[in-house]
Amino acid sequence: MSKNNAFSLKARLMSFSFAIKGLRYLAVYEHNFRVHMVVAFSVISLGVCLQVTRFEWLWLIMAIASVMSAEAMNTAIERACDAVIPEHNQLIGVAKDVAAGAVFINACACALIGVIIFLPYIVLIFI
Repeated sequence: MSKNNAFSLKARLMSFSFAIKGLRYLAVYEHNFRVHMVVAFSVISLGVCLQVTRFEWLWLIMAIASVMSAEAMNTAIERACDAVIPEHNQLIGVAKDVAAGAVFINACACALIGVIIFLPYIVLIFI
C-alpha cells in the first residue's frame, strides 16, 4: 500500500474540519440554508412539544437531513458552475435550475412527511 493510500488519523480529522468549514459557509452565506435551519429547529421543537414517537423521530430526522443535504449539494453545484463559467451561460443556468428543483422536490416531500406526522397530534389538541 502506498503512503498516499495509508490510513491517517490526521487526514480523517482534517476531513471533518473541511466539512465543518462547509457547514459554516452555508450557515453564514446561504439564505435558503438558514431558512431550512429555522424550519428544522421548528420541526424539532414541535416534535418535542407533541411527544412524537421514536419511529416518527426517525422520519423527521431523515427529512431534516435530506433537505439540508440537498441544499448543500445545490450550493456546491452553483459555486462549481460559477467557478467554471462566471458569465451567464444557458446550460449552466439549466444545471442550476435543475439543482434548485431537486431541493424543491425534496422539501415538498419532507413537508408532506411533517404534515402526515404532525396533523393527527394537532387535530387531537383541537378536538
